[in-house]
Amino acid sequence: MNYKVKMEKRAIKAFLFFGIAWALNAPSAFAEEDWIRLPTSAPDVIFTIDKVNIERQGNIVKFWEKITFEKPDVKDEASAMMIKEKKVNRIMDCAGHTQGVISGATFGEKGRFISSVEFKAAQIRMNAIPPGTLADEEFNLVCFSESKK
Repeated sequence: MNYKVKMEKRAIKAFLFFGIAWALNAPSAFAEEDWIRLPTSAPDVIFTIDKVNIERQGNIVKFWEKITFEKPDVKDEASAMMIKEKKVNRIMDCAGHTQGVISGATFGEKGRFISSVEFKAAQIRMNAIPPGTLADEEFNLVCFSESKK
């Protein structure tokens, strides 16, 4: 594949996912936020959950998590930008003790969009939540806290 074709594909991909990135960063998307920090063993990583925007429907809970790398050390190959932050819209089944990803995006320094992905409901894979992990801490927080939505 030649360079021009690669660049055109990258431009198309960036254009298609720009809408998702805009939605993830739009001020109205998170009119009210309350990011709660969860402890991690990873140095220079800040892991937070937006407690205000937890949505519950029966045993299903949807929420946003944000992972911020204080000292980014992973470079996105397509953009050559260092990944500073990831925002992920997560789903958990409180009765089944499982988790999945609805959508997510990566950002560079100063919030510059890098890439995003979104899954249709049929594409979301629910996986077991291992006990004693960060995902288990998330599960306890979102499944056993009061939701405003």
